[in-house]
Amino acid sequence: MTKVLAVKHLRKSFGNIEAIRDISIDVEEGDILGIIGPNGAGKTTLFNLITGVHPQDGGEILLMGSSIDGLRTFERVNRGIARSFQFARNFPSTTVVEHIRMAMLSGRRRERTKTHGDTRARAEHIADVVQLSELLEKLPGQLTIEELRKLELAMAMAVTPHILLIDEMFAGLTEEESGRITGIIRTMIESMTPSTIVIIDHNLSALAGIANRVVAIDLGLKIAEGSFEEVCANENVKKAYLGEYVQ
Repeated sequence: MTKVLAVKHLRKSFGNIEAIRDISIDVEEGDILGIIGPNGAGKTTLFNLITGVHPQDGGEILLMGSSIDGLRTFERVNRGIARSFQFARNFPSTTVVEHIRMAMLSGRRRERTKTHGDTRARAEHIADVVQLSELLEKLPGQLTIEELRKLELAMAMAVTPHILLIDEMFAGLTEEESGRITGIIRTMIESMTPSTIVIIDHNLSALAGIANRVVAIDLGLKIAEGSFEEVCANENVKKAYLGEYVQ
């Protein structure tokens, strides 16, 4: 298997607070890796380090075997990292289909678009994959929370990344809505666009249905790694995060 992402002994402090303390994680091609932890555990900081929002204080980040340390966020996107956010980031006066087409201007898709013809046709295909075909001309303010999450996934697909980092995709969704999003993510994996995903989420039921591996972190440290069942059975994880969920 190809190692898409390797985080090695990563460290990050903000003043006297150690947000990330010696975390190492490998992500193989085709992985759907779930990352769990309470608020303040360092999950979003980890994503921020991987995507270049913050520089790390120590350690190394490798994408497809090459170091991306020191690269700016847009340079990492160009190398093949995409990210979705819990709170959708969009342009209020730009339609769904134009959001997707703009995403094609980023990174690897920008290069490949030169030989892929009409970007509108490609955008419409992506919209179909994420079940937004009937909403192409809608504005973000006209979309539901579920539809905004689908738009985030569509824009990630448009970049054609090696790996997608998803932050709290299931927050605020019903069980039925989460199920539909899970189905879309599986379709993305099967189509190899992208083939590898890392998900931060507090919705353990949703993660249980999609993640093939889980990492638990607490106070900036990795305390467990394995299948969902193995991590849930870990006594430190039960104490730190899961409480009544596993009783």
